[in-house]
Amino acid sequence: MTNEPSGFPDAAAGVAPLLAVLDLQRSLDFWVTRMGGRREVQWDDYARIRVGEGEVHLAATGDPPADRAVRLVPPGASRAWRGAG
Repeated sequence: MTNEPSGFPDAAAGVAPLLAVLDLQRSLDFWVTRMGGRREVQWDDYARIRVGEGEVHLAATGDPPADRAVRLVPPGASRAWRGAG
C-alpha cells in the first residue's frame, strides 16, 4: 500500500499563487527585476507575472468589491487594517 494519491499531480497541472501585497508596484518591481519575471497583465490593483513556466498573481490589498466578502490581507498588516477591534 502507498500513501501517494493516484494520478496527482497531473503532469499538465500547475500552481499559480495569488499573493496579497501592500505595495503593488514595489512587489512588481521585485518579481520583474530580482526574480527575472515578465509582466503579462497589470491593472491598478492586480498584476500577473510570468516566471519561467509558472506565474505569480499579485493583488493589492483593499476593501472587497460589493459582490464579494473576501478581503485580501498580507502578513504583517496591522490589526486595525485587518478589521480586528
